[in-house]
Amino acid sequence: MTDENKLIIPLKKPLKHGEREIKQLEVRAITAEDLEALGPLYAVNMGAGEDVSPVVQPKTTIKYLSRLCALPPSVIKQMGAFELDQAGWQLFNFFTQC
Repeated sequence: MTDENKLIIPLKKPLKHGEREIKQLEVRAITAEDLEALGPLYAVNMGAGEDVSPVVQPKTTIKYLSRLCALPPSVIKQMGAFELDQAGWQLFNFFTQC
C-alpha cells in the first residue's frame, strides 16, 4: 500500500525492536539526501544484446529500509531472505513512482 509520502510493507513475521513488535514497515519517501548518503538503490544488469534489467541488492535494501523506517539495521536483518527481497522490489517500485 502506498500514498504519496509513505509505503507500508506488511510483514509475515513480526520484527523485534526492544520490547516492541513490528508488524509492518512504514517507509517514508526517498529524498535526494538519502540518495547522496546511500548511493543508488539499484544497479542495472546489461544482458546480451539490448537486454537490460534492474538489480536490487540485499545490502542496499537493508541500508535503505533502516534509514527510511528509522530502525537499526539489526532489526531489518531479522527479515527472512524472501521477504527482504520482496521489500527491496517494493522499495524500487516506490522509488520509481516518487
